[in-house]
Amino acid sequence: MNLANTCKLCATEPAGPILFENPFVRVYQSLEGNVPGYLILQSRRHVSSIAELSMLESLHFNRIIQKSVRILETHLKPERVYVLVVGEQVRH
Repeated sequence: MNLANTCKLCATEPAGPILFENPFVRVYQSLEGNVPGYLILQSRRHVSSIAELSMLESLHFNRIIQKSVRILETHLKPERVYVLVVGEQVRH
């Protein structure tokens, strides 16, 4: 059974605009709440834990996190940028 076919997160297109996408990660703006700079980074491959990412996937994720934080700091100038890993709503 292909888990990606049964995963709600994998089967659903993001509600917010996709800002960046490559074979490993997708970055899109969250429309939940009114929080400028609220971005979601999603694995393009079905994984249920960040620990399941390959070394190459992990490098891409970390590089995109770093670039995203730099862009947010440059353009929005927030006091702080929080980076969280959450997988409670849908096991992905």
